[in-house]
Amino acid sequence: MKKNKILGIIVILCAYIISFGVGAFLHFKINLPIEQFLLKLLIIDIAMTIVIFIFSWIFDNSSIYDPYWSVIPIACSIYSAQQLNNFNAMSYIMIALVGIWGVRLTFNFFKTFKNLDKQDWRYDHFKNKFPKLWPLINLTGIHLFPTLVVFTLMLSIVKYMETCGSVEINVSTIIAIVITVAAIIIESVADYQMHKFLKVRKNNELINAGLWKRSRHPNYFGEILFWWGIYLVMLSLNENMWVLFLGPMLNTLMFAFISVPLAEKHQIQKNPAYLEYKKTTNTFLLFPKKEQEK
Repeated sequence: MKKNKILGIIVILCAYIISFGVGAFLHFKINLPIEQFLLKLLIIDIAMTIVIFIFSWIFDNSSIYDPYWSVIPIACSIYSAQQLNNFNAMSYIMIALVGIWGVRLTFNFFKTFKNLDKQDWRYDHFKNKFPKLWPLINLTGIHLFPTLVVFTLMLSIVKYMETCGSVEINVSTIIAIVITVAAIIIESVADYQMHKFLKVRKNNELINAGLWKRSRHPNYFGEILFWWGIYLVMLSLNENMWVLFLGPMLNTLMFAFISVPLAEKHQIQKNPAYLEYKKTTNTFLLFPKKEQEK
């Protein structure tokens, strides 16, 4: 069963249906005033994550959680607008931006998904390196921590829904929207170029074309830029919420100090030529790297 892609997808879909069912149940059972909407949202979010964790544990595949990163922001943005009764033009734009981003990322997951017998190599790395601590790492580091990161990112949208009624879009808003759209395009192009490369790659050959010629992680750059864009959209309409920069900052730090080091260590082990690629290519930014003076 675990080696069958279709059955694997069915299991994942069942996990998310049950997870959302638990979320709906808690929505009706948790009686908190609207002023405590964030607390209610956090409780529901954590409970839904635990459901996904249980499925990950049963099927011994933590990659079941991976779509949660892109699915929950869509549901959260719509749910927030509905609960906070804020459906205006800007609300629809923000929901649309998150929707396009989330659907594309979720589709990308299922496109690359092989079966439940294989999971992200990073999870195997931690499982093999820390077998005794693996249950704790799996629950906290792979499930709950990313959920909390996404929750902090969603604060920009939730607080917009909570504090902004009918607002006029200004120049800063338009610039922020352009940045967000550009981020989606960058991620999409980077993923397309990588998928195309993997079809013809020989051995452990490194990609060094397109966006990947200028950036070692253009997909991560797009992801980081997207959430900064969402934050800037919110900030352009409510400058009092500037403190919410902590969300996209935490996301940036997670990629810079966890995701990238792990990925690059893995790449170097597979192909030492990555070290040279690292010297001549920026980590994130899509600009030519200046040659170091000898």
